This record gives sequence, C-alpha cells and structure tokens, in this order.
Amino acid sequence: MMKEANFQFENANNKKEIIDSLAKYGIAVIHNYVDKTRLEKLRDESMDLLGIKTKDRLEIDECALQRMALSDFNAKKYPTMSSLTNDEIFEYVTKDFFHPYSNQLENIYIHRDVNKMAFNSVWHIDPVITVKFYVYLNDVDKTNGAFKYNLGSHREGYYRLMYKRHIGDTHPTFGIPENEILNAINVEAKAGSMLIFNPIGTHSAGKIEKGKERSVIRYHYTTIPPKSKFKRLTYKLWRTKFNPVRYQGSRDEYFNIKHKSQDYHVKE
Repeated sequence: MMKEANFQFENANNKKEIIDSLAKYGIAVIHNYVDKTRLEKLRDESMDLLGIKTKDRLEIDECALQRMALSDFNAKKYPTMSSLTNDEIFEYVTKDFFHPYSNQLENIYIHRDVNKMAFNSVWHIDPVITVKFYVYLNDVDKTNGAFKYNLGSHREGYYRLMYKRHIGDTHPTFGIPENEILNAINVEAKAGSMLIFNPIGTHSAGKIEKGKERSVIRYHYTTIPPKSKFKRLTYKLWRTKFNPVRYQGSRDEYFNIKHKSQDYHVKE
C-alpha cells in the first residue's frame, strides 16, 4: 500500500489538490459533497429514473442499473441530477483532465444494488478513456459495496489500453486476479460523498452482504469525437479488429508470459 496517499478531501475548496490527486493516484474523494437537501432530491429522482423501462436498463433480482444517454435525459424532469453537473468542480476537473481537447457529459448511470453486487464486481479496467463522478446516495462501507480502486494503476492502465488499441483487441480487461492488485483501497464514505476517478485504473464494485444495499449515481465524461468524416471513420476503426495499425511481431515479445502485463477476459 502507498504510504500517506492523500486522495481524500473534506470539501471541494482546494480544486488544484483534487486534480493533482486524480493525476497521481487516479482518484479523489470529496466527503459529504452533496448537502442533505440536494441529497434527498437526488434520491427521489434516481428512484423515479430506475422505475423507467428502457433498452439500457439491466435488472438482476432486486438489483437495477439504468443508463441514460445525455440525448435521452430529461433535465427538466430531473433538475437536481441535471444541475449538479453545473457545480464548479465538474468543469474544473473535466477541463483539466481532457485539456486541450473538448469534452462532454455522455452518460448518466443510476445503480441500486440490494443483497448482492450484481454488476462490475470483479477487478477491471474500462475499455475507453473517461473521467467519472460517482455519488453515494446512502452511507457505504465494506459491508454494502464500498467502491474499490487500485491506487496509481491508471498509469499502467493507460499503456495497457494503448497496447490493446495497437493490436486491435476490443475486449475489455475484466477479471484481474486479487494477487495482481498492489495498492487496493476501499472507499468508505457517508451519503452525499463524491468520488472522482480515472477508470483505466483497476477498479471494482465491493461486495454487499445480505440485507444491505447501495445506491449511487455516476456521471461519465468523454472527449468529443472528431467532426470530419475521415477522422470519425478512423476513430471508430481504432476500436475494432480492423484497426489500421494492427500489431506486427517483434522480438520484444519473446519472453516468458509470467513476466508480462497479462490480460484477462473473465465473464462475471
């Protein structure tokens, strides 16, 4: 474990330290970020959204996950969830993270996990570059799904992702074994706390004991795709098996796999 890793903050006042933490550790946690009034409204709006049946809604037993693309999101109906992203910290972080490129809020996710963690409960790395804002709607600890992150792993995660691009491997890295995780932390925090993290760092949802639950909202920010038709085409090909810069063999590959950064495609 990294010694004296300062990634937790009592408020969002020192924005530079927050983005420095995101750059160094891959994560920053702002405790009690959302006040009680907004928190209650966020809970009500998220429960209403979870009740909508859409093609992007997943449900396993009592657990539900709802994804809303920004183009489908009714900001007038859900004003608190929408206006939260107008807070200064959102623009400050995303502008720094994606500089000098433009960015956009692409998706909003709402989770409610009951009695178990039904989604993303193994160590994994996201297959695309984003920055995520993750709001706890109830108190969360190790017994009810505390988010887990491998501090500093976003550095290696970037090169892993770029390597996969160059060989045309479109499978996300999913199911990394526990013994590969060197700096794991559990983010235990009160309702209203907000996590900001780089998901090409190794991360996982925590376990939930029977009789307990967890509710969260996630905001996903991405870069804006290129506008020209040619660039948009190559942008899409980069993420397929038709990648124009497919891997060519090299003697630098010729050594024992146990000494390499391995990849995992385990089904949950």
